[in-house]
Order: sequence, then C-alpha cells, then structure tokens
Amino acid sequence: MIFGIHMIVDRDGKPLGFNRDRGRDGIAFKTKDITEALYQIASASTGLTIQELAARARNAKTGGK
Repeated sequence: MIFGIHMIVDRDGKPLGFNRDRGRDGIAFKTKDITEALYQIASASTGLTIQELAARARNAKTGGK
C-alpha cells in the first residue's frame, strides 16, 4: 500500500494544511486497502486517531447502540 498526504507544516511540525498543488487536492495514493488509506487521511486532516475514527464509524453504523 502506498499513499501520500502532501501536508504543509510549520517549522515545529504543526500541520498548516494540504499542499493542493500536489496529487489530487493534496492527496495521492495507490493501495489495495482503500479503507486504511482513507482512515489515515481522515486522521491527518481531523487530528483524531484512527481508533477514534473507527469508534465513530462503528457508532454511526449501529446508531450509537
């Protein structure tokens, strides 16, 4: 699995946003596991961990039950 998120960061490593001049809107990937790649991208863009995102997805799927 190969994917890339073209992030712009400040000198301390704090994310400032995506470099939308690279890839498609700052995101480029080739993978057999698109779910994992999308979780990684969502994590980078929201600051949530993959575990938090997965828990939210489970709750949405089950209606919070």
